[in-house]
Amino acid sequence: MALRMWSQRISAKTYTSAAAQSRRIHRHWQVAPYFFLLPGLLFIALWVYIPLLQTFWLSLFHGNLVGGPSHFVGLKNYMMIVQLPELWQSLTNTAIYTLGMVVLAVMLPLGIALLLAQVKGFLGTLYQSILFTPVIMAPIVVSLIWLWMINPVQGVLSRLGSVLLGWHDVSWLNDHRTALWVIVGITAWKTFGFSLTLFLATLKGINPDYLAAARTDGASEWQITRFIVLPLLTPTLFFLVFYTIIFAGQWTFGPIQVLTQGGPDNVTTNVYYLLYQFGFEFFNTGYASALAVLLFIGLVGVTLVATPFINRKAYYEN
Repeated sequence: MALRMWSQRISAKTYTSAAAQSRRIHRHWQVAPYFFLLPGLLFIALWVYIPLLQTFWLSLFHGNLVGGPSHFVGLKNYMMIVQLPELWQSLTNTAIYTLGMVVLAVMLPLGIALLLAQVKGFLGTLYQSILFTPVIMAPIVVSLIWLWMINPVQGVLSRLGSVLLGWHDVSWLNDHRTALWVIVGITAWKTFGFSLTLFLATLKGINPDYLAAARTDGASEWQITRFIVLPLLTPTLFFLVFYTIIFAGQWTFGPIQVLTQGGPDNVTTNVYYLLYQFGFEFFNTGYASALAVLLFIGLVGVTLVATPFINRKAYYEN
């Protein structure tokens, strides 16, 4: 009897020790992933969140970049910013840029990708390479190339327009009716290949068994495209639309800076170029920081709205 009780106590101690050891190992594996994430989190904090907090702090002061005195003004910079007519003009232009980019740099590449997916072999690769080339070119280089092409006197496009359409000495960048759309077209031309490449990659990743089964059931090519291919492209489509909404203003900054500097009469100014002007032309750090914070809040709002929509509406193979 005593031997049995002694054996039970030893078993209980062994079980308790094993359970404690198991808990320690479990806690260790719970903590370990955070150590792997720690370097990345530190860099994000260093390069993103700390500058963001500093920007918010600067937005509460009236000061400049040339070393003048600064003093605390609270939210006055924000109130002054929202009363500026230039802000609302730039926001309107940014919305037009975004809409134009969604059409020309997302929807148009979708249609071209559906056609180009039918071209196999060397020609397909050649077309993709040609269309992707502008993506890897610097925005300044792209802007200068188009500046020469649309020159009212010597530009090749101006000459073609004169011969084919009867246009004479059209100053595309100085005309209120055309300047903004020229910026949209140039930016879309540069980013066109990026969207096209993603759509083609997605098309190649679609399981061919779905298409074969639909053809066996008698579906037409349009029905296959409408009810199988397009739904399976929605994750890429929504991503590109969201990506374009977030970055369209930044993409148009280069052509605006090189070609128009916001003119004529602020027709081509967008919110990013206005931010640049506040900070590096007028040296007003308070206004620039306040506008940057407002822009950040707006982008966060777009992200919070778009992310659940994408997760709810996108179709995946699995």
